[in-house]
Amino acid sequence: MNKCASIILIILLQVSPLQSLAQRPVEKKTPPPAKPVQKNEKSDDAAAKDQKEAEMTAQQVRALNLVEQTGKEAGKLEDQRQGARLQAIAADMLWKHQRDQARQLFQDAFQLADDYYQKSQDSNQIRVSNSAYTSRGDVRIEVIRLINKNDQELGREYTEKYIASKKKQRESSQSPSNSMDRMFGSDAQASRDLLQAAMTLLDTDIKLSVGIAQRSIALGVPPNLSGFLNNLAARDLSAADNLFIFALNRLRSEQAPMAAQLLSLSAYPFGDEEIKVSDGSSSSMWGFGKPKDFKFNPALAQRYLASGLEILSKASEPAVAQMSDGSTRIETALFAAKYLTPRVTEYQPALLDSWNNLIAKITSLTADRARRNIDQDASEDARKRSERQNPSPDQTSDNLQSLIDRAKNAGDIGEKDDLYSEAALAAQQAGNTSQALDLAGNITDLTIRMKIKSWISYEASLKASKEKKLDEARRLAFDVQESDQRAYLFLEIARAALTDKDQFRVNQILDEALQQAYKADGSPAKLRSLLGLINIYLQVDKNQAFIIAENFVRPATRIPVDKFLPGKDSANLTRVMESKGRSMAMVNSVDDFNSDLVFAALAKSDFQRALTLAEGFENAPVRLSSYLAIAGTALKQ
Repeated sequence: MNKCASIILIILLQVSPLQSLAQRPVEKKTPPPAKPVQKNEKSDDAAAKDQKEAEMTAQQVRALNLVEQTGKEAGKLEDQRQGARLQAIAADMLWKHQRDQARQLFQDAFQLADDYYQKSQDSNQIRVSNSAYTSRGDVRIEVIRLINKNDQELGREYTEKYIASKKKQRESSQSPSNSMDRMFGSDAQASRDLLQAAMTLLDTDIKLSVGIAQRSIALGVPPNLSGFLNNLAARDLSAADNLFIFALNRLRSEQAPMAAQLLSLSAYPFGDEEIKVSDGSSSSMWGFGKPKDFKFNPALAQRYLASGLEILSKASEPAVAQMSDGSTRIETALFAAKYLTPRVTEYQPALLDSWNNLIAKITSLTADRARRNIDQDASEDARKRSERQNPSPDQTSDNLQSLIDRAKNAGDIGEKDDLYSEAALAAQQAGNTSQALDLAGNITDLTIRMKIKSWISYEASLKASKEKKLDEARRLAFDVQESDQRAYLFLEIARAALTDKDQFRVNQILDEALQQAYKADGSPAKLRSLLGLINIYLQVDKNQAFIIAENFVRPATRIPVDKFLPGKDSANLTRVMESKGRSMAMVNSVDDFNSDLVFAALAKSDFQRALTLAEGFENAPVRLSSYLAIAGTALKQ
């Protein structure tokens, strides 16, 4: 099965779209042949290179030359972000063979990435709908991750450079703050990105990973910390608990701690799968999945709540209200106090009187409108949490019927559509697909109706595939509007058929998926569909996989370079569901859609044929990224 990581974002504020960076294609260059050895005096690095090349196959020498050339070409790309990423990958691949050159490439990559961020002020936020956005990783962090993999001392040096660079970037930024900056602090993005770097090291070096996580927390507790702690706990529970306490103590030591950072820790001691933060004007959720084999630790939960009382008391002092961001701090503290009240009631009842007195104090400092919104947010969250913990079919049915009745009686068309949308999604979550689709049919806005139906059909098809109800999954997949989502569903159906060794069914499903992909308009979604099909055809018909790859390269040349990016940047399957009253985006990272992984798989089957295909890309970043993926297969042999 392919790996598929999911992030759910529900954002209720407007975000300006990022400006795309135009690119000029870099002139294609055929990879150079291996250079003859000259009989003159050489440096130690050059002599070591000659010795290693003598021990390599001709294909490996060719691959190494390809990596060298690609690293140089990457520095010339107009898209500096992609150029830096590719230089860092090339440096990582060269490290074992040409360390001095690799070190220089790492230096060039970080400098190129930093120049890009200082000039562009790119916030790494990608708008995916009118009112929802997702984030992408900071390339400087990707460079640091690869440096750490090879030289931890050098990695620490560049981590400090990154932190200094983020401070400089923040001081010179003219863009307005977003919800994360307002509620989590001005270093929130840097802290979050450092933690992502720590996450990538968990499987290879836990000690280094925890050290980088502590550096992240020193900047401020990031919103993704509970997810990191869950992953760390699966490997070393004691290390995870200690890091949790480290973060808690860091907040306790602050003179004016931010309540949102306390909520960043709220999921870990209770085994929750998400955190929620609100300041009364906007709310955000971060989801990271249910932790595996969670064991509740009463002492840890009580320590969190006792510290929470201390932290929220500091966060809501009257002096805080006088700060430039005082109203946001106070309002977030009120939400945090109300959000955590059910936990105090259940696990630390001795604190309840003090806790309620604190809520009264914060309420007196909060504007009426914000207070009403926070009350509504906190009450709704408490209700949903209770339903998840104590599911009751009767209660679910009653809530659904209440939504239907309210929709029928609503006088405003917009409100009616919102209620029918909510009811349809509630029915789908309860497992009643036919009722969900019927309810969606009552939505008067045709665009919203089609989006809701498509969302429901996608979820139902995926569920049917997992249950091996392949005919039902196929029927529902055809009702999904977006071509890349439909292709992904067909891939999942085909995989389910493969596990049953039903070759006839596999061929039938893949043929249908292929015809659907070929018919789609020339968009990035079509390219993702074709990438997924190449990947699965490599398991059943390698020649057909290469034919599809040829049909992938042709439309890829007609799509603007900023619309289809290489590697993991192409691998996101983004699903958006919007109505007048809500906006939800789900972003899945799908390995089947990762162009680097697909071209690496092609190269394992036929190195030269894959290389010839890559040479056909006019999109320079995709071409160079494919070169590195292909070369990597030879160097790993």
